[in-house]
Amino acid sequence: MHGLQKDVRYGLRVLVRNPTFAATAIFIVGLGIGVNLLVFSVIDAVLLRPLPYPSPNQLVWISQGVSPTNREYVLAPDFLAWRRQTQSFARMAAFSEQSRNLKGGSEPQRILTAQVSSDFFQMLGIHPFLGRDFLAEEDRPGGRKVAIITHGLWLRQFGKGLAIEQTIKLDDELVDVIGVLPKEFRFPEPLDVEIVTPLALGAEQASREASMQNGIMSINVVARLRPGVTVDRAQSEMDSIQQGIVQAYPTFQDGKQVMLVPLHEHLVANVRRATLVLLGAVFLLCLLSCLNVGSLLLAKTIARRTEIAIRMGLGASRIRILRQLLTENAVITFLGCGFGILIGFLGRRLLMWMLPKAVFGIDNIHGDPRILGFLVVSFVVITLLISLISVRAFASNNVADTLKAGAASVIGSSGLRRILRTIVVGELALAVVLLVGAGLLVRSFWALRYGDMSYSPDRVLTLKIDLTASRYSDHQRQSSFFEGLLERLSALPDVESVALCSSAPPIPVTASFLVSSEPPVSSPAVPKMAKAQGVSPDYFRALRIPLVEGEMFSDRDREGTVMVAVVNRAFTRKYSQDEQVLGKRIRLGGSRAPWLKIIGVVENFKNAGLANEPEPEVYRPYRQFPFLGSVNFIIRTSTTNPLTLVPAIRQETWALDPEQPVAEVQTLNERLTASVAQPRFTMSLLIGFALLALILAAAGVYGVMSYSSQQRNREIAIRLALGAEPNQVIWMIVREGLLMSVLGLSIGLISAFAASRLLSSLLYGVTPSDPYTFIVTVTLLMFIAIVGCYLPAYRATRVEAIEVLRYE
Repeated sequence: MHGLQKDVRYGLRVLVRNPTFAATAIFIVGLGIGVNLLVFSVIDAVLLRPLPYPSPNQLVWISQGVSPTNREYVLAPDFLAWRRQTQSFARMAAFSEQSRNLKGGSEPQRILTAQVSSDFFQMLGIHPFLGRDFLAEEDRPGGRKVAIITHGLWLRQFGKGLAIEQTIKLDDELVDVIGVLPKEFRFPEPLDVEIVTPLALGAEQASREASMQNGIMSINVVARLRPGVTVDRAQSEMDSIQQGIVQAYPTFQDGKQVMLVPLHEHLVANVRRATLVLLGAVFLLCLLSCLNVGSLLLAKTIARRTEIAIRMGLGASRIRILRQLLTENAVITFLGCGFGILIGFLGRRLLMWMLPKAVFGIDNIHGDPRILGFLVVSFVVITLLISLISVRAFASNNVADTLKAGAASVIGSSGLRRILRTIVVGELALAVVLLVGAGLLVRSFWALRYGDMSYSPDRVLTLKIDLTASRYSDHQRQSSFFEGLLERLSALPDVESVALCSSAPPIPVTASFLVSSEPPVSSPAVPKMAKAQGVSPDYFRALRIPLVEGEMFSDRDREGTVMVAVVNRAFTRKYSQDEQVLGKRIRLGGSRAPWLKIIGVVENFKNAGLANEPEPEVYRPYRQFPFLGSVNFIIRTSTTNPLTLVPAIRQETWALDPEQPVAEVQTLNERLTASVAQPRFTMSLLIGFALLALILAAAGVYGVMSYSSQQRNREIAIRLALGAEPNQVIWMIVREGLLMSVLGLSIGLISAFAASRLLSSLLYGVTPSDPYTFIVTVTLLMFIAIVGCYLPAYRATRVEAIEVLRYE
């Protein structure tokens, strides 16, 4: 122990005597560890941290299909049948989210609520912080209207002043608050739910036929396995139950298979690949940092070969010297860990600001034993790695040869130069992999976010209005409110056009309808499905969607007139093979649905999400559309900042209805950017890693070539003294560096070509072997390599030959 203390003190003295070297090595090591620590914190929070429920490994997510918004769902009648028959689950619960109006306070609010079955919190193992849980009789149609609120809403809206059993107003419905959820409660989906009410599934949802009369309900289902029951066993039982349901309802079009996955696996399914890619990228960056520091330590150890030889000549063993070098490297790594922890602490807030909570489902990154363990493992691995590199200068050291030959001849040995060149080759190869990955994600994000959407999102404001069913119970009242609001908003300054629609881009319309036509537009054997939404006449003008043929809607299209529709080009291509559809009639739904006359065809645009191809869609005049309770307004303005109109828009809305909230106020560009939050986050971090890799690689090339040039000062001086031109000497040195760089780039390209396949699921509009990305990466790194080789070579030829020879 005493010997270790002496080694540590000596290592610290060595660093103090060489502050520039020490600061550089500690900074590079700390940078690698700090960035790794940040990314591992995200990995830990997303993939490794257990869910905040008792026995979370018993929780499973059950689904039957995926909605157009990429949300999994279950048919409500099937859930009721499963719950009656299954023996594999201790509890099975369902929930469904819905935005509702919360009345009271300074202004009405639009908040996200969830409707849950009465045993939902018991299934999760959660107990209210205040009050009580739901009762079974409250989870029935006509039951008492009750709610449990989140801890955050309790503090924000009521300031701890809410008494249990106090009444709040949701939409126009009085609801008794019976409980407050714990502060740490997390909903089993990345949703900002603030109020929870009973789901209250009734008899109309008990069977598929009965539910089809009023529209089948889609819900989410989570269940807790009984102790000792595996997911595979539960899956087998659920398959058997579902087969019986399908046989009981043979006329139902879609049988719907049952899929069971652990709840944690379901929650991370969409982000697992992105987080693992980030972990791989940051590992490569850390390895690059180790190579860079290793080359610094190797050069430093070479410079100390005479010192080491003298110590060995005085009796020090090789083990003793190796232990001293290992201790010095451990001191550097330890101080680097401290700097890395500082980077991690300071960068955590930045990372949380960048992290899309709605995608990754976490709102806090905090330390735990896994992060401490990661830090310890990083310390050990990095110390060993940089020590393996640095002791190469000592492994073949012969005391007599070193003292006899002198440091100069030994330092310039070709073997050690080859080691340094090998390190630089590795640095360039790693830099290529990171730069290619970042380049592919940049190209993909650009194509996704700024590619051709066939509409113009600039200077457009969007907002959502949800009317309460009790106050606006019929189509006439809904239409009257929206007509008045359209007229008021159109009269505002800087407003060019105002439109409403069922769903604003890029969120797809969720309602799908079976399409029948007269005369038929395709073979009757081919089932035809299309999305449908109601829009106002200025909808296409507000978004600047071009008309292909026919005409747009007009103010004459209202109740009592001929039912009309406009379809997109995707509809005509899929169902009529681009044949003439104008004048044909279509029907959306069953035999009771009205016939609609197609009067126009508009160009396709991104109506199903930015990453998806346009889907067949039918547009109807909102005055003829039966569902108008919830609409989105699209307001095209002449100002570069549409948000300046928000106060006036709220005032005009409240002039019609002072209790009507205005929700989801965003520019259309903000909506588009939010829809690509995950790829933007992944791309941003990978760009940062790639830039750091580029800097480290450039420093590595420059450092090795500078060191190599210094060791060849005598040779260069002799060449210049014998008449060699400086340009010839420069080319000699640059050529050596270029050969090394070409080898590193070649290895990197091969590695990047293989590694880019791992990014294929994250790419849009670009292939993993995109030649443009590879060419730009190679060109950039080759330029960096040429500059890194030329500068030391040029500096070497500026030294007076006679002075070098006199010194030697």
